[in-house]
Amino acid sequence: MRRQGLKRTIIGALMAFLIAPGIFVLAIILGVRWAGEAIDDADRLSPGESITMQAGDEVTLYVLSGTSSGGDGFDQDSTSIPDVICTATGPDGQPVDLTTSTGSSVTRDNERWQEGYELHADTAGAYTVRCGDSEVLAMDSDFASNLGKRLGGTVLLAFVVPFLVGVTGLGLFIWGLVKLSSSKKAAQTYAPGPYPAYGQPYGPGQPPYQQQPPPYDGQQPPQGPYGPQR
Repeated sequence: MRRQGLKRTIIGALMAFLIAPGIFVLAIILGVRWAGEAIDDADRLSPGESITMQAGDEVTLYVLSGTSSGGDGFDQDSTSIPDVICTATGPDGQPVDLTTSTGSSVTRDNERWQEGYELHADTAGAYTVRCGDSEVLAMDSDFASNLGKRLGGTVLLAFVVPFLVGVTGLGLFIWGLVKLSSSKKAAQTYAPGPYPAYGQPYGPGQPPYQQQPPPYDGQQPPQGPYGPQR
């Protein structure tokens, strides 16, 4: 008899215990990688250092806010603001207004960078940024926005998708186990009984072979002209 539920059990086990954790790990790796690449591509400015910008360019300023032991990553829902106040001057040496910006922080090599300001260049040239004694990451604003969207997708990929896959797989796994158990019981119920031993009667009223009555009830067969008739 075919064992029902075996295929469901195998598929469910793969989904719940292999595919779902694999999706979670992959999403975390991608998120950390993208955050690391964003920091590596950004301009790291020491206090009072300048950044060259073209007219119309806009950068997001991330202020070094301390250390972190949680590893590399990106936090898109951060609501905190840097403790320091940043200022900027344009190519002509005149102060430039900075727009306050919050919402994300990035961590790289145990350093935590907090989003704080946006700098818009009206004219081309070197813009000097100072945030007290803290270093600053100047990241292209469009790149920072796209990074947030990409990493927001990794959050969905890391938690929602593995949860759905895991729950579905676990359901299939349990369902398959139930079907396997039912199939096993059914096979035991309909299994054929033992065959009779060799030389034993096959049914009621049928004597064993060696106990069959002799033909003619012990009388001699009729005689013919050429001997006994058979």
